Amino acid sequence: MLFYLLLAVATAILTEISFRLESRISRAITGFLSIIIPSFFYAVRYNTGTDYFNYILSYKKIKSGYDTRMEIGYVFLNKLCVALNFDVEMLFFITSVIYFIMLRRCLADNEDLLSPGLGMLVFMLMYYQISFNAARQMIAMTILLYSFGYIIRGSLIKYILCVAAAFLFHKSALIFLPAYNICGIVKRDGSIRKLMLKISTMAALIIANIDYIVPQAAEILKAGDYGKYLIPDAYIENDLGFCIRSLPFILTGVYLFITEDFDENEDAIKMAFVLYFISVILQFSVFIGGSFINRISWNYEIILVLLVPYYCKKLSYGGNLALRIMLAGYVVIHWWYVFVHSGSHHTIPYQWIYS
Repeated sequence: MLFYLLLAVATAILTEISFRLESRISRAITGFLSIIIPSFFYAVRYNTGTDYFNYILSYKKIKSGYDTRMEIGYVFLNKLCVALNFDVEMLFFITSVIYFIMLRRCLADNEDLLSPGLGMLVFMLMYYQISFNAARQMIAMTILLYSFGYIIRGSLIKYILCVAAAFLFHKSALIFLPAYNICGIVKRDGSIRKLMLKISTMAALIIANIDYIVPQAAEILKAGDYGKYLIPDAYIENDLGFCIRSLPFILTGVYLFITEDFDENEDAIKMAFVLYFISVILQFSVFIGGSFINRISWNYEIILVLLVPYYCKKLSYGGNLALRIMLAGYVVIHWWYVFVHSGSHHTIPYQWIYS
């Protein structure tokens, strides 16, 4: 447990320093370390994560010339490592490096609105351990997070190219396509309340017609591996725990929108809040599908890497020190509950190939 916490803090500190140092060489060195250190430990793990051996088996299959169910982007990455005669640990390493490069570029795009170190801390505590079991989707998620910068700037073509690139690693990335138009409404109208009402109404309509939608979606996807996600699992004990865990992030946003005035340069905060709100709605999909269908919500939920630092930066203007500490503390508590207490993703204890 302590290993992951120390690694997260060290990576976050290195990230923050790399954006603050005046020397270009010093920034490059600390930035390099902020990528290499967590990627190294990601690569040399052993039997850490529920899908560890599945990824090794897939690599061996590709190395032997067999086809796999994985998306073309990840297959290409595997074939590249095979062609270079790399061990599977190098594949893991390169995969992690992609995550962190995309994250750093995203944080750099938003440096004026947040603390890059805090953003990296949120990723390390909320998504780093998930990535052990969702390597392909995490690549897609970090690309989608990077595409948020193009949403803010209104660069539709570049945004679509990012979503297309994410799709090459995980097909669920397509669910992020409406984000551009949704954020456009936020930017034009500026009314969070009206937009959330529209989104909630749409979600209610979908839920009301779910008995028709799910069979149709299953029919479309039956030829692919994702079809099983739409099959209800009678053994899943669903509850609203995910909604309760989301409340601190939602309530902080509501508090800010009630008490603060946002200028046009801070539209990104409102956009990020709405995208996170959508992720919470998408998590309800677990009630009508298999045990993994709610993973589609992660493509929106990863906006927390930006949203939490946005909140803290905005709260600093109002002198809400206690609320900032509580929010940052909650991220740590959330990490402890999900990965330590609940044992989600089976990443604790950390084991590596050198033991």
